[in-house]
This record gives sequence, structure tokens and C-alpha cells, in this order.
Amino acid sequence: MPHARAWLATLPPVNLASRFLTAPAAALLVLAAACGAPAADEPAAADNATPQAVEVPPDIAFSPETMTCEPHLTTTVAGSWQTAAPRSPVGTDAEVRVALRDAEGSAEIPVQARVTSPDGTVFTAEATAAAAEWAETAFPADYTPTPEEISTGVYTVLWYTTGPDGETFVSCDGFELE
Repeated sequence: MPHARAWLATLPPVNLASRFLTAPAAALLVLAAACGAPAADEPAAADNATPQAVEVPPDIAFSPETMTCEPHLTTTVAGSWQTAAPRSPVGTDAEVRVALRDAEGSAEIPVQARVTSPDGTVFTAEATAAAAEWAETAFPADYTPTPEEISTGVYTVLWYTTGPDGETFVSCDGFELE
């Protein structure tokens, strides 16, 4: 997928540490960066080797105004996790690529993306985060069940690690269709 990698290169990675800043602090970091990209702070590494489950509230939602999810959650999965998604609204006929990676990763980790539509329907896709490479999916093509209709509005993307021991929340992101 050479064109997909080129598309990802155009998106600024979203560092989880910068996603949890208050709006004024985030605005200062954007001004300090002088390029409008999110700050590249390093998140704190998890203290435990075995991730503990994070309770994900059913009302978690992405806000295109703040580029964050509310309520804020922190992962217990060690690493420097980053997400990528369109940062401006795209058309309902577009293929929306969303991605996750551990910028410090050294192993292959199975992950799952769950996209929640404006009407609450959940679609899932599987991928693998390999080393520091992006695990990417294309909505709606890679997702099940196949969406019968794509509506306008805000979509929330929840990322989980998956495996024989279950699943663990990693990150939240989203995109908007118009």
C-alpha cells in the first residue's frame, strides 16, 4: 500500500500526552511549535509490564473542535502510542484511513479499531502494530459489519490491543464526515 503510507506521512502524529492537555495549554504548545502540529511530548511509560484493563465509558466521544475524546482516558499499555486520522471533515464517499502505532515499538501487537458512527453503530477492524510501523485500517472497506449507509457526523475510533489474554484499551481518536 504505497499510497496509504504516503497518506499517513501527510498526517501529524497525535501523541497521547498532548491529547490530554487543557485547551489553553494545547494552544500555547501549537503556537510554540509554529507549525500547527501537535506537540511531540513523550508520554510517561507504564510502570507495569502487564497492562490492566481500563474501563471505557459508553459515552466516550471524539470532539473535532478539541481533537480529543471525552472523557479522557489513559492507557496502561506500555509504549509511545500515536494515532492518525483526518483532521478536517471529509466526504461520506471517501475512504477514511485511521492508524495506530507505538513509536517505540519493537514487537508485533494485534490491535482492533472500533469505529462508532453518529447513530451509535459500532464497526470493527483488525490490524497489527509491527514495531514502530503504523497499523492502519480504511473505513468503511475494512470494517464489519459492512455499513449499509454512511451518514454525516462525528465518528469515534477506539483502539485496543487484542490477544489470548483479552483486550486492553490503547487510545481514542476520531474523524468527521460531511
